[in-house]
Amino acid sequence: MAMVEDGLDDQELVVHVFAPLDGPWAEAAEQQLRAIWTRSSEQLGIDRSVGAFGLPSWLPEGRLHSGTGAPLAVAEDRTGDYQMIARRDHDILNFSLVFAAPLDTEGRRLRIGSAVPPGWREFDRWWRQLSIAGVDAFLGTAVLYQAQIPDENSVAMPRAAQWALPFRLTTEPWLPQPTPGGSDLVAWEFGSVDTDPNRILVVGAPRGRDDELSAWTWSDGGVAMPPLARYLMHAAKLRYQARVLGDGTRLRQLQRRAKDRVIGLAPVLTASGAVPAATEQIRALAADEANLVATLGDLQDIRHTIEIAEHNMRLSMPAPCPADHALAELLPQRVSDASDYLHTALERVRHMRELLAARRIGPQGAPAAPESVLTEPVPVPAATPPRGRTELRLGFAVDIAGYSRRSAPAQNDVQRRLAALVREVVRALGLELAETDREGTGDGMKVFLPLTTEIPNALPTLMRAWHELIVIDNRRSPDRMRLRASAAVGMFGPGDIGFTGETVIEIIRLLDSQPLYQALADNPDSDLEFMISGWLHEVVVEPEYPLLESFRFERRRVQTKNYDKDGWLWVR
Repeated sequence: MAMVEDGLDDQELVVHVFAPLDGPWAEAAEQQLRAIWTRSSEQLGIDRSVGAFGLPSWLPEGRLHSGTGAPLAVAEDRTGDYQMIARRDHDILNFSLVFAAPLDTEGRRLRIGSAVPPGWREFDRWWRQLSIAGVDAFLGTAVLYQAQIPDENSVAMPRAAQWALPFRLTTEPWLPQPTPGGSDLVAWEFGSVDTDPNRILVVGAPRGRDDELSAWTWSDGGVAMPPLARYLMHAAKLRYQARVLGDGTRLRQLQRRAKDRVIGLAPVLTASGAVPAATEQIRALAADEANLVATLGDLQDIRHTIEIAEHNMRLSMPAPCPADHALAELLPQRVSDASDYLHTALERVRHMRELLAARRIGPQGAPAAPESVLTEPVPVPAATPPRGRTELRLGFAVDIAGYSRRSAPAQNDVQRRLAALVREVVRALGLELAETDREGTGDGMKVFLPLTTEIPNALPTLMRAWHELIVIDNRRSPDRMRLRASAAVGMFGPGDIGFTGETVIEIIRLLDSQPLYQALADNPDSDLEFMISGWLHEVVVEPEYPLLESFRFERRRVQTKNYDKDGWLWVR
């Protein structure tokens, strides 16, 4: 179980995406989904096969045509904390992603990262970075913030959950939602727009019921779509049909246009001679007939889709969400009313055309090509989205010397102490830990600061905070903790997370370098030895920023099999 500072256990983020495989948005949706899959692989290292399923860890090449519930690909990161899967379900391509906090089990080596696990705020930021190419071509998305929820015997969301959420989700009311009958699961949905394609929910279970929660929202251990995702997929189809219908303006305009045209042509029937000006109106009347027929056909299709979606929603979750239930009750009546009005308009148009034809008035050719007012616009091919300005981003790593030689209780203790130190160091920079990207490294942790960090100010604060705080910590504990630390900078764009790439490799190479190990061995009274990369030294130290004037560094050559560069050792 991953315990977090706010008392909300096992925070996870589950994302379900529903992309159309047919229609004008299919190609754009597939491009967006592939972009998310690629970024998840490259940024978070979710690129390893899950052996039990025999599926590839990458999406197949070529168009992903519709099928019957076939899983296409599944992948996870090296620890199994992050996973993603792609499935086909008839005319929908479903992509699902889960971020879970690292857990310590008997079969798994204790990791420092589990002492300060990421939570909802970090996972939320990662998802927004992974989906930077957009989600507008999807039929719908659902983001689930799930955890083991304290039992407060209330329909209101517990405060622990509210405090753990991203700040932007703390304003609107969270409405309670139904869960499987006979379970103790709870759910709330953010906002109240019943046609919104992008849904946000908090779901939870009592402590010890995480398997039941996962089986409902993510997986029961297999690759089949879980019940909640299947429900949300069919609800997304329902909501999509509501958006196609809109507020009825286009349907009313079509009806009014046809009615006015019929009224306007009535005098032509009794005119004593030809009315040249009526020729275009008669042609337009033929177009009105064709458009009415096409639109009525679309309304019939929408009616069938609504019926099927509502039926499948109830199969997936017998008690639908209130907003979906209300929509399923409302839409059929709206479609029926619109169809009645348009059928009346069509009868008037046809009657007028028959009268005109009988009197041989105006052109009598076939109507124009039909165009439904409910036809979706064909999307403009998506260009590569603007990434914004690329900037230097500062990252650091820290490692506990002699960690593996400690007993399990001692390892737990230094994990806790290092977690507290990392949190305090980050706060010394004016940040909260949730604003950073971080990952356990086995005996330590690596942390990347936000793009907005002023590096010339942050570096001296970072180094001084580590030096002062480790000394204070060791005064309070009989188990002296000695640290190796490293820092480097790299170029990152707004959508880059910072868990992979050359900068991450460089930080680890410096941290594990022989010169840094030697420095700790040569200075037995030192609690901290710190090395920075050559480029960080070049862009921050060499320009002689005032805050770094009191810091002295010595060059050290760092050589490994795949790395041969200068590092700079902080000398005190």
